[in-house]
Order: sequence, then C-alpha cells, then structure tokens
Amino acid sequence: MKLRLLIELDSVTKRWSAVFPELPGCASAGNTEAEAIVNAKEALAALSANLPHVLIFDLKLPDMDGYEFLKQAAEKGAKAVMVSKRIS
Repeated sequence: MKLRLLIELDSVTKRWSAVFPELPGCASAGNTEAEAIVNAKEALAALSANLPHVLIFDLKLPDMDGYEFLKQAAEKGAKAVMVSKRIS
C-alpha cells in the first residue's frame, strides 16, 4: 500500500522540498503518492475523492481559515494532528 500525501504547495515548496524530492510536481515515487493542492477548496474536493494518510498544509490558507478547513476536513473523515511553530 502506498502512503498517500495531500500537500498544500504554498506552505511546502519553501520548507519540504528536501523531504519530498518529488516536489513541486508531486508525482508518485516509490511507496509515496503525493498530490499537490493550492487552496482549501481543492483540498476538500480531493478529500472527498480519496482520503490521504497525511495532510500537510499551512493554517493561513489563501481561501479559508486553517481552523475552518480542519473542521470541514474532519467532517469528511480526515484525521489531523496539528504541529505549529510560533515565533514571538
């Protein structure tokens, strides 16, 4: 079984390229299948089609508050663990 990732590119391209070498194209590689999205609307549509194992996104989405996105994603069956870094 492949690990399915759904990745919001805006939050990832700057920080995750070294972790997922297939970025920014997000093609399948080995046991990882990554799909790139650019906003919450796209992500919610992708969640309806096929729930990913891992969902990576920024709380500052261009078209929706990240907390509202988490609520709607949970309604579609997605599980979430939030990790945040706050610089004061």
